Amino acid sequence: MSVAGQRLGITQARVSQTISALEDRFGTELFARDRRPLDLTRSGQILYEKALTMLEMEEEIWNSVRSIASVKRPLLHVAGATSFVDVVGGSLLARVGNLADQWRVTAGLTPDHVMMFLARQVDMIVTIDDMLEQHVGLKRYELVREPYVLAVPANVSNDEAIEALTKTKPLIRYGRSGGTGRQTIRHLARMNIEPIKTIEIESVFAQMTLITQNQGWGLTTPLCFASTPAFHSTVRLVPITRGSFRRQISLISRDREDDEATKEIAEASRDLLREEAFNQLIEEYDWLEEQFDFF
Repeated sequence: MSVAGQRLGITQARVSQTISALEDRFGTELFARDRRPLDLTRSGQILYEKALTMLEMEEEIWNSVRSIASVKRPLLHVAGATSFVDVVGGSLLARVGNLADQWRVTAGLTPDHVMMFLARQVDMIVTIDDMLEQHVGLKRYELVREPYVLAVPANVSNDEAIEALTKTKPLIRYGRSGGTGRQTIRHLARMNIEPIKTIEIESVFAQMTLITQNQGWGLTTPLCFASTPAFHSTVRLVPITRGSFRRQISLISRDREDDEATKEIAEASRDLLREEAFNQLIEEYDWLEEQFDFF
């Protein structure tokens, strides 16, 4: 009894009380107290043997559950907004590539990704849209909330010139097929803003090319801008001073499916978005820092 108490870190009296409680519960004696040295009864021996089996099972279960997070998946398929994939996709795989033997990363428009996700053709999606809000059984990891900004030619340097630009040149924005385009359209409608002309184009590169060539002005986000570093010297970002709005980027997966992997991918994505997408932009545009929400 004394040795048992020392091993368990409890008093001898507590050991005795526990044994008495077990005997009351099973309605039989576990120790033959009339023998010296103290010995187990037949009931006590059975309980002892069964307890050893249970402890072995507990250890096996513990090891199985603990190791499942380290088991590689045969394939992980992630779909994400093109700007996200372009900016952090490569670095993300370098950090979490050990989670699967094979990877497939699909870039494109949110509606396409939502359909693929609901059809179980992808394991998780990085999205900025709210198209899955009504679906149950999903898990959402918020990555970052970023502002919409104006993109103007770099040679347009003052507020008066910017105002003149927005009143005389067309708005170049993303089309309504994607979540960013639809969000932009809704916000402009709420603000009763009607540009003299609108050019819809589903390409950040093409949008920046047109702005560089003084063909108009644009609505974009820091992440989209970060995906086109070749234009950082010819296009300038300007805050929206009236009716500013933002978009939230989230990683969505199925609840209780690949939870450990999804959590690791979300954490790595948050770090990379800040390190590789936004830190350099914040250094150049210090007003941006207060407009981000990092989770």
